[in-house]
Amino acid sequence: MKCFVLAALCAAAALPAAASTMTGESKVCPVCLADIFHNAQMSASVFDTGLDFRPLGAVVTPSPLPVCSECGFVVHGSSAGPRALAAMREITASPRYKALSARSSYYRLAFLYKKTGAHDQADIGQAYLKASWQEENDPVKLKEDLGLAFFHLNTYMAGIAKGSPEWPVGQYLLAELLRRLSNFSEAKKILRGLSGKQLPGALNEFVNFQLTLCARKDPAPRSAGEMRK
Repeated sequence: MKCFVLAALCAAAALPAAASTMTGESKVCPVCLADIFHNAQMSASVFDTGLDFRPLGAVVTPSPLPVCSECGFVVHGSSAGPRALAAMREITASPRYKALSARSSYYRLAFLYKKTGAHDQADIGQAYLKASWQEENDPVKLKEDLGLAFFHLNTYMAGIAKGSPEWPVGQYLLAELLRRLSNFSEAKKILRGLSGKQLPGALNEFVNFQLTLCARKDPAPRSAGEMRK
């Protein structure tokens, strides 16, 4: 959840940078050793933030991940040891993983996270949230992504103490996911629990705007820029 804590701290700020620049990179798939050509994002210009902390502007979000065209493995993280690679070969060769070939890279990444057991519920939930950005134009997939993001982040938050820096940010994000899923009553319960508290960064503004959106029964993706109009 650490990356979302940072996002909450700088959510109100414009982050100047160069325009989005992509460059081709060659990699070797660690699972099947096939060559991968990948377009990596080298720079971007972010000038707004979604209420789910999605960077907005001249930027590709989420950051593109290399995907092997041979075995379908989503390349991520640092180099893995022999045992982990063997497990990933078994996963990527399974009919269940192959059936996900039409899904986004972050959806498949979340699946890998779950099957390997090497990542916590926050990592899985964040991967599904990013999958929702990739699959935002498919209502069925989007709803599934948001629902899975909520499930795993909610599971993670059950073990987080209220005094933790993660707690208000995580609770806020759960409310955002509930709003996007049109569960306005449950979203409002969480938001009212946060309202009036000293929250990090621009989170107080975000909470107040979320309450307005819930009152309107608005499930659409919204941004900090819209909040200030």
